[in-house]
Amino acid sequence: MSKIIGRLKYLSQEYPITLVGYNIWENFKNVDLSYYSNLELQYISPFNLDYDKPDVKQFLHKYHLYYNTEPYPYKYGFLAYDIMMYFGTALKRYGSDFPYCIARMNPDLLMSKFDFYRINATSGYDNFAGDLYQYNPNLQVIKQDNFQTIVDYYSKQTFDE
Repeated sequence: MSKIIGRLKYLSQEYPITLVGYNIWENFKNVDLSYYSNLELQYISPFNLDYDKPDVKQFLHKYHLYYNTEPYPYKYGFLAYDIMMYFGTALKRYGSDFPYCIARMNPDLLMSKFDFYRINATSGYDNFAGDLYQYNPNLQVIKQDNFQTIVDYYSKQTFDE
C-alpha cells in the first residue's frame, strides 16, 4: 500500500487525484498521514465514536472496571456492544419475526449505524448506514454532510428497475 499511495502522491502533482479507500488505512504504520491529506482520502464508515456522549462514557467506565484496559484494537468492545444491543433489542421486541422487522429498528448505539434494506424480495438485507469522511489539507478528517441523502436515495431503489 505504501508504494501505491506514495506513487499516487507523486502523480497528484501533475493530475487531480482523490483517493477513495477504507478507514482502516489510518492504522497503517508505513504510510504518512500527510499523504492521505494530500490525496484527500475519502472513505465511508458506519462507525463514529464520540467520547463525549454520556452512554460512551458510562460504557468506558464499566469496561475499565471489568477488564482494566481500553476496548482496543479497532474498538471491538464497542462494536460487540452495538451488535448485541441492535439484534438483542430486535429479538426481544419482535421475537422470531425480527428478521422481517429489522428495518424498523433504531436503538441508541455507541458508535455503529445500522439501516438495513432489502434490494428485492429474494435478497438478504444490506446495511446502507454510514457517513462519508474526507481528509482535508490540514490533516483533519471531516464528515461530509450530503452523503446520507445520496445513500437514502439509492437504498430505496431496486436493481431490477
